[in-house]
Amino acid sequence: MKVHFASKRFGLLHAFIFIIFTMILSKPVLLFAQTTYEEPVFREAKLFLNIYGVYADTVTVFGKTIFGWSDRYFNGATDVIDMELANPKLYGEIEGFDCISILGKDDLPSPGRTEFPGPEGDFPAESFFDVFYKLYAPMLFPDTLHTSSPMHITAAIDQMPPYFNEYNMPSGSTVFLYDVSENVMGEITYWQEEMIPYSAPEAYVTAETGYGSDIAIAYNDTVKFSAAVAGYVEPDFGMPPCYDIEPLTATFGIRESGTGNPFVPFYTYSAGLGEEVGTVVPTNEGDGWAGYLDISSYPDAGGLYDVEVIFDFGTFALYDTIDIFIDPNPIIPLFNNIDRDSIAFFNPAEMELIIAQNMAHANEVNYTTAAVKPLSPHWKRTLEGVNQHDLTKNRAVGDVACGPAAAASCLKFWAKNGYPKLEHAKGDTSKAAINGTKMGKELLAKMKPKSKNKGTSVSSIAKGINSYLKGHGYTGWSVERKSIKDMTDFAAMMREFESDSEDVIMIVSDTKEGSGNKHRFSHALTMGSRKSITYIKLDTQTSGDSMITKETPHADQKIDFMDPWDGVNSDEYDIYIDSKGKPHIKDYSNTDSFNSDSRIDGYVKVSPPSGSKSKSALSLQSSKGRSAQYRLPSGNSSALYGSWTVVDSVPTKGDSQPDTLHWDTTGFPGGLYLLELRTLGADGRVGTSLRFAAIPEFTVDAGTPEAAVLPTAIRSSFPNPFNPMTTIEYSIAKKTSITMRIFDVSGRLVTTLIEDEVREPGIYRTTWDGSNSRGTRVTSGMYFCVLKSGRGIVSKKLILLR
Repeated sequence: MKVHFASKRFGLLHAFIFIIFTMILSKPVLLFAQTTYEEPVFREAKLFLNIYGVYADTVTVFGKTIFGWSDRYFNGATDVIDMELANPKLYGEIEGFDCISILGKDDLPSPGRTEFPGPEGDFPAESFFDVFYKLYAPMLFPDTLHTSSPMHITAAIDQMPPYFNEYNMPSGSTVFLYDVSENVMGEITYWQEEMIPYSAPEAYVTAETGYGSDIAIAYNDTVKFSAAVAGYVEPDFGMPPCYDIEPLTATFGIRESGTGNPFVPFYTYSAGLGEEVGTVVPTNEGDGWAGYLDISSYPDAGGLYDVEVIFDFGTFALYDTIDIFIDPNPIIPLFNNIDRDSIAFFNPAEMELIIAQNMAHANEVNYTTAAVKPLSPHWKRTLEGVNQHDLTKNRAVGDVACGPAAAASCLKFWAKNGYPKLEHAKGDTSKAAINGTKMGKELLAKMKPKSKNKGTSVSSIAKGINSYLKGHGYTGWSVERKSIKDMTDFAAMMREFESDSEDVIMIVSDTKEGSGNKHRFSHALTMGSRKSITYIKLDTQTSGDSMITKETPHADQKIDFMDPWDGVNSDEYDIYIDSKGKPHIKDYSNTDSFNSDSRIDGYVKVSPPSGSKSKSALSLQSSKGRSAQYRLPSGNSSALYGSWTVVDSVPTKGDSQPDTLHWDTTGFPGGLYLLELRTLGADGRVGTSLRFAAIPEFTVDAGTPEAAVLPTAIRSSFPNPFNPMTTIEYSIAKKTSITMRIFDVSGRLVTTLIEDEVREPGIYRTTWDGSNSRGTRVTSGMYFCVLKSGRGIVSKKLILLR
């Protein structure tokens, strides 16, 4: 994406004056000759403000400041670094009194210094700033107030720049406030602040696309584009001095890609209402700003287009563009004979089952493929808890900071799994690693939820994560927002979370009653685990003289997550769908509302470059014994669990004629699967549909599935014969220690898969990649998997075909 920052088109004279004025404000002359560095920082301060007889309470203010510092030098006694805050500007709101501005005095310096513990000493070091301020609060007090002595704030810092360090006014000190006649009108008795890396505001536009493709999804011939502004937008002098500056309008435009023609506006939106992720903030439909494009008259063959959003702030504008394929008749396949909003069940006793019909419209589509991928019974990962209220000194702002907190937990996971620069300031691994809370503070500045009146849009979460990645030395990542309308979309989220080693920040909402009305509130959660069990439940009923047994398939799904509201992983919750097919989390409410389960509305997926090779064609093992070319979804070649298996592949008829595909379930173990249809066009474009499928694992009488008695056994291996990897499914009857080994036909030990590990009762899966204990790939042939437990020894034959 290309993001542009530009001033609005003025006349030449006005533009010249504006540029000079901007340069004066943004490029201050620092006071000390030794200065060699300067950087914009974002500051958050909490202060106790007492204006005599008018107001006395704690106020939180935010703002951007140019921070300058010198090279380290010896001053005859110790090593020091000279520092300065140039043009310190902080803005806030006082409930009932509107806006407040606290600005550095133009005619007085704001010097600081860091002193090290002796010559050539190291961190931690003592640091301070002395700042003169003037205060504007027109609805609180008519005159400008100012300090006549500097605000002295100190800290012990551990790095330069001093990110995430708290500066405090010494306990017991007071700074008096004077009016223009030098009368004492009030005082500040407490001041605490932090500096974090500043992120310039950026525009962000996106469109919902077909799963695994760049084809824009249209509803009733209309494509919806969502846009947001991420990052702090600083007020200009003369503008209302509140710190939350919104664009006047958001204008969307379109043009054919590659033409360079001007964008043609198709939608302008000024309200700025939309889905805002904040636990105590009522949400609206959409996401920030939304533009709607009618594509009913566009060419049937589709085409590539550039779409632009322009955020107009009056004196400047922010731009962003995306490339998207717009097709009124996309080649995305449909599951016609399976209920879209539930899990499809397949009886393993049946051989051939019609699973899908492809309704691809375009004549040039030439192949449709169906593939399945088993999901693990229990997939879990460790997350660092990040409490959203710890990200800010203002509880009201903390209430809407779930987006940055959830994103910090997500990025902390990546930092511990191959991307260490994410937990070091600016990616500098020579500095100490920061915790998830400090990462969340930096993301807070990038995403802009700095008011108790609104939260962070989903688009801003995605943009903020992108900005954080780039700022820490990582490029080429994919960060996308996706909506969830039904269980098909929920299956897509589970695929991103589990199957591709990617990460998922889930967006949920529930309703709460207030002032006689029900409002919906959104919340961001970082996915932690998924657990499933599939079974047939037998209910026996008497009908006259007959006993009728009813078989009902079930697929119980549970998830848990890192909940930013309290910063801990929650208990596992059941997933269900309501009467409209919307997925919900049973018994979880992010607002402690009245009898309201949270609805799953969408997610942000975060994919490293290694998981973004969506156009690599790999040869997979077919369940019918033939090799099949299958254009894999992203990251499949390095999936953590199992692999995709093509179950059928047929030439596409086109012209909306249905194509029937089959799944021979013989040899497939019971459990939950991902089932995907994929159409491949002659031009290389791909359309996909994804959903859950389930083969019952066992049968129980009426009651809970936990009542089932499982044997200790190797249930199946999948696939078998295999190459290069097979999944071994086994069950444990009672808690015991187990060992699982692979032997060749002569009885020699090949490798040990599990050694003396304790298992609770249940069904488990593990994998063997065809390697011996030295990591060398073994030759084709017959092997035996042997499971030893306190209840005896069981074995199963495996066949490896190279």
